[in-house]
Amino acid sequence: MSDTNRPTKPSATSLDPVFERKVRFSKWALVFERFWPRFWLVFAVGAVFALLSIFDIWALLNIFTHKAVLAVLGVALLASMVFALRVQWPTREQSIRRIERISNVAHRPASSYEDTLTAPATEEQTEEIWHAHRSRLADLMARLRVGNPQPGTHRRDPMALRLAVIVGLVMLSALAGTALPGRFASAWDFDAKTPVSTARLDAWVAPPSYTRKPPLMLSDGAELKTPSTAAGDDKSPTVLEIPSNSALIVRASGTDHQTLKVEITTDTVEPLALTPKKPEKKENGVTVVPTVSEIRHMMTKSGQVRILRGTEEVGQWAFAVIADEPPKISLLKKPVVTSRGSMKLAYKVSDDYGVAGAVAKFYPIPADDKSTDTKKKPRDEALKGPRPPFEPPPVLSLQVPRAGTKKAEAKTALELGDHPMAGMKVLLVLEAKDVAGQVGESSKLMLILPERQFTNPLARAVIEQRRKLVQDPRYRGQVIVALGALTLEPDGFINDTQAYLGLRAAYYRLQRDETRVGRNSVIEQLWFMAL
Repeated sequence: MSDTNRPTKPSATSLDPVFERKVRFSKWALVFERFWPRFWLVFAVGAVFALLSIFDIWALLNIFTHKAVLAVLGVALLASMVFALRVQWPTREQSIRRIERISNVAHRPASSYEDTLTAPATEEQTEEIWHAHRSRLADLMARLRVGNPQPGTHRRDPMALRLAVIVGLVMLSALAGTALPGRFASAWDFDAKTPVSTARLDAWVAPPSYTRKPPLMLSDGAELKTPSTAAGDDKSPTVLEIPSNSALIVRASGTDHQTLKVEITTDTVEPLALTPKKPEKKENGVTVVPTVSEIRHMMTKSGQVRILRGTEEVGQWAFAVIADEPPKISLLKKPVVTSRGSMKLAYKVSDDYGVAGAVAKFYPIPADDKSTDTKKKPRDEALKGPRPPFEPPPVLSLQVPRAGTKKAEAKTALELGDHPMAGMKVLLVLEAKDVAGQVGESSKLMLILPERQFTNPLARAVIEQRRKLVQDPRYRGQVIVALGALTLEPDGFINDTQAYLGLRAAYYRLQRDETRVGRNSVIEQLWFMAL
């Protein structure tokens, strides 16, 4: 065979640097794969310490238990770190084998490439076969890759509890807020005389829920701090504005706090001293005194508040209580009346914290009231004896754009055809109610309540008697006589048998039932008979 047909030898210098770099990367990947599962032991010990600190468990332990738990955690942390650092350094063969496994190439080309002949090649044919074999392996080695590290943590933690622990620590740390550094620092505080839990004193103002205002924090922690004072006057605290009926809450926790007292001074009231109530209770025959004391007071007047621990003043504030104004409601224009007995109202409502609802009320005006008529009318002889009390006026709901609105204009159409006072002179009053329960009224408007217009003579006569019975129950006798006259000769006068029977029933019911409930039932029955 000539030299021109002999296969060329693979260039070792062109393959070795690239392959050696892959071997180094594979070696570091193996180190990470072996170190990463061991690192989670270190993290687990740290997570236990963090949870104990976030939940402030250290403040609940005595000195001996506190130090013992820290010692156990310290030994566990040291042992886990030693275990994590004692990672066996991988050999070259292990690194090459990892590359071949990741690349998923058969026949282990990288390991075979570094093989040599057992004896010197004396025959030219053997040497050519060997060079061809190495050329094929060199082509396969170009396809080898290192790949990403695969520590296989999921096989040891199939439920992914490690991620749940991380998320829980992050959320708890966010909830702890600014108190988090102090809780971690308490792990190294072994002073049994002043543990963190016995030195906490909190004070805040909670506005009523309907104001939608956030609580005003006065103190959050071990020490009360007076707010910044007015310029040029070191003794005058800044006046804090709060809604009326806000709750002042002062709470002290711990077993060794001194007597707590709150003094409230207003312009018209002597200083009011409040002390916490600490009720005792018995558990299994043993008297237990709560270690948390609390004072609550509703702020209804402006004044100054002092917080005292024994005889020492630890806080002072001045409050300006903003009164809750009642809602306002008024008509935008005169009511619009239709022929079918309906009335349209246009009005506006307003309140400082929001309107909850609005209603319309109609108050009857007695027929013999001199203030409603410029000409004096003779008293009806049928109206003898004391007048029975008026019935409670019906309450009709008005539309409000949305609950809690502070200022709005609205319209409502009221169907008043069957209203007991339809056709009578009444006083119209609009009422608005705010979210605090206060009621505001509009100015009174005198009007004749719209009524449905009946064209049938008998229906008009029935409605007239119904109106008289509503206007004054003392007209009962006249209404009975009128109903008897209307039904005396039904032939040729009342064509509807049901209407005749209904009117006769109302006639006898008025004669025999003199109660208020019976009268109101007859008034409703007469309306349906007129229809």
